[in-house]
Amino acid sequence: MQIYLPEVQDYLSSFFKAKIQEYREDLKNLKPHQGYGFYYKHDEVGQALFNIVSNIEETFWDLRIPESFSSPEQLINTLIRFRDILSRQDIICADVFDHYEIENKEPPIPVLEIRRINHEVLSAVNHALSLNEVEIYLSTKNYQEKSIEKSIDRLILICQRFHLVAQQLEDRRLDKGKRRETLKIKDEYDVQDLLYSLLKIDFKDIRKEEVIPNFAGSPSRMDFLLKAEKIAIEAKITSDTHKDKKIGDELAADIIRYQSHPDCEYLLCFVYDPQGLLKNPEGLIRDLNESSNDKLTIHAIVNPVF
Repeated sequence: MQIYLPEVQDYLSSFFKAKIQEYREDLKNLKPHQGYGFYYKHDEVGQALFNIVSNIEETFWDLRIPESFSSPEQLINTLIRFRDILSRQDIICADVFDHYEIENKEPPIPVLEIRRINHEVLSAVNHALSLNEVEIYLSTKNYQEKSIEKSIDRLILICQRFHLVAQQLEDRRLDKGKRRETLKIKDEYDVQDLLYSLLKIDFKDIRKEEVIPNFAGSPSRMDFLLKAEKIAIEAKITSDTHKDKKIGDELAADIIRYQSHPDCEYLLCFVYDPQGLLKNPEGLIRDLNESSNDKLTIHAIVNPVF
């Protein structure tokens, strides 16, 4: 009888069985009510560890093919999705680290431990997916999806660190007793200029103000289009007259328009809120993300979140 992906099965089975008891204990002991208190994004950080434990116990405890996974492709695709979850969780932990860096404080112990565990499991999954026996099962479609997810993860990280970069730009050295000139974020154009500079680090083909045809009226323009990745980016900044409802309505209209663009399959909605003017940033993010459909996938980010 043929054994499919034996190296993947042996390696991950040994790793998960060696670590699961430790992770279960951490899941029990690293909760806020165990003495650590409630900290920034404690729900999301705690959920990250729960996701790891539940996936190991419920999805990957038995890696046999075809007993638990119907095919090698199914096991590989499931591992790829798990890796994407772990990568996003690492971004959440990085955001928590940035939050405490701004406050000049040490991150709470649960964040340090859960991020370590997340890195540990992510490293193991990456190693399993790098084994030679996996390569023959990786289709072009899977490769493209992996590339898109990696691009989105980079965009999310750029947006989550946008405020730190903006603050750093204003902290310039003195020149004859005066601060050197710098970029200060005052309006949407300033946000676009800084964001464009940061995008240049990871992306080559960045189209600015790409035209979106409109059957019912004059054409509009998107802020940025990453043509190769098929990702559009729309950036907003809050003000006293530009908050939750107005920004939500504008982005909802953008979502409808962008669905007609042939090179747009993903839309990143970035809302820069340096003064904490949004009353319900989580609700805005949720509403936008839930607008995803079979034509356009939405990823919404608010930074910073107070």
